[in-house]
Amino acid sequence: MVVDNKTLTFHINNFAYTIDIGPDLNGEVQEEITKFLDLDKEISTKELLLAYLRRTHEFIAFKKDVQTQIQRVDEFNQTKT
Repeated sequence: MVVDNKTLTFHINNFAYTIDIGPDLNGEVQEEITKFLDLDKEISTKELLLAYLRRTHEFIAFKKDVQTQIQRVDEFNQTKT
């Protein structure tokens, strides 16, 4: 099965930027990339930075959640020994 790479075009400050996001069979990558960016309109540098900051906040919250879960597993494993 040959999978083609997906490309997305962003219009930022009157310039078009087409990027290759790699294989995206079910659209999950595109959905996550465009969560805070609208491909159908011109976006400014400020909007791009804001989208980056929002994704960074999501990542930090996710990272903390994963660390908490790892700590719980470690504590559970210590009580079993």
